[in-house]
Amino acid sequence: MRLATGEVFEVFLTPRRPLAARAHQRLEVPQEALLGGLSVAEATSVWNGFLKPGDRLVGWGDFAVQLWAQESWHPECEPIDLRIVAAHRLKRRPGTAALAAQSIGANLEGPAVASGRAGAAVRAMTAFIRRLLEEQRAGSGQA
Repeated sequence: MRLATGEVFEVFLTPRRPLAARAHQRLEVPQEALLGGLSVAEATSVWNGFLKPGDRLVGWGDFAVQLWAQESWHPECEPIDLRIVAAHRLKRRPGTAALAAQSIGANLEGPAVASGRAGAAVRAMTAFIRRLLEEQRAGSGQA
């Protein structure tokens, strides 16, 4: 999700190996969405079309960026690991993005911005970032 505009990028990748029978339930997405996804090459092309110069990637950990690196894709600049930011802010291990957001009083209400567990995680990360920005404005007298 592009925080400034609300634009959302969402694609499913077609599995390269057989999935567990209940993978779609664990991910909270329709099985058809998983099985009807794009190839890695197609998804990479669409992703590159979504990105704008200067976009800064933010994630909860670096797993996704490591997966892209295995496919020879690398971001323009180093992504921000929001889990590390949360650990510094909370002065402890943050747990999930939702728990970290709740810990600082972020508003987690509203619909997920994308499908399944990933959409809920993006909503939590977005809420965490917005709350940090509110704290920053309040601290600088710009409330």
